[in-house]
Amino acid sequence: MTGSGGGYNSITRIYREHFQLNTPVDRDAGIVPAHLGECVRKPRPDQWQTMTVEYWGVEMIAHLNDKEFVIGKHPIIDRTRKYFAFQFDLPGASVDNVRVWKATGQREKWPETRRTLTAIQTAREPVKRDPSERYKIAYVKLKSRLTLDDQAYRDLVAIHDKLKASLHSNYTDAFASHKELTKLIAKKKQQRKTADPEFKRMEVAVNKARKAEEAYVLSTKPELARLKEDGTAKQRYASELGQVRAGLQVGGDQQLADLVAETAKRQAALEARFPKAFKSVDAAIEERNAKRKSLNDDPEFQARNRAVVNAGKAVKDYEQKADPNLAQLAADAKAYTDALKSSGAK
Repeated sequence: MTGSGGGYNSITRIYREHFQLNTPVDRDAGIVPAHLGECVRKPRPDQWQTMTVEYWGVEMIAHLNDKEFVIGKHPIIDRTRKYFAFQFDLPGASVDNVRVWKATGQREKWPETRRTLTAIQTAREPVKRDPSERYKIAYVKLKSRLTLDDQAYRDLVAIHDKLKASLHSNYTDAFASHKELTKLIAKKKQQRKTADPEFKRMEVAVNKARKAEEAYVLSTKPELARLKEDGTAKQRYASELGQVRAGLQVGGDQQLADLVAETAKRQAALEARFPKAFKSVDAAIEERNAKRKSLNDDPEFQARNRAVVNAGKAVKDYEQKADPNLAQLAADAKAYTDALKSSGAK
């Protein structure tokens, strides 16, 4: 369970055999993600478990009982929480009876309790992870610690970030990210829709065809309409309608097949008439890469790019000195991933 894209300041991740506490990035405040701690837990299939997550100042603790808990602290925790969500990466989980209380004070003798809990957590056997995961967590912990406590490290990172941002700003076409390219394509499509009545007319025709598909699928199981009427989450309606649709397709329903074909026909006509509005992200990435390659003959670009690379190397060197074990963890992670790729290739 985690949050994304909101005013949240902590993440409680619950896995089948362990749970952990993390904090997110806040670029405006110069805060990087942190791994606060973890705890192995006993899987209890088909059995409800109660987890309590407590906050006070910069501290938090998540616990199932006196033995299964994670405690941690971070400056980002001491903020007003504006975002609360449960998110799942796989089906099969259930959440019920969620309650939120406002604390009136800390527990009695909390400093002593904190020391005891921290000592227990520190002495635990770590969660079993593969070499790649071990490296990622070790690096997250190191980077978070240096960012919070080491001014020299922050200065090196700031120099690298400034040089990199300046270079990317001056050569936007060569460094646009996948997300930026996706947004640019969507923006151009919207501009085309606004400026060209024919585009809008043809797109409306496509949407009508899609709605006809949905209406037909719904007509085969009209009781699903109540999910829209009683305020049920959109995701559930879409999921159940999708299951009905899949059943019709597997059964070879001809009326649905005809409706799908009509939608595809209208969509193909729209894309053929306005190909630039439907440019693929892959094509945009190829253009970006070609632009980046063409800059290999630009002396000014090469000089500035070397400055960025050198600044990044200075950051990495500082990290290696701060944690000499990091290099070995990185090597183990690479060997592990290379072995996976090799076995997959075979």
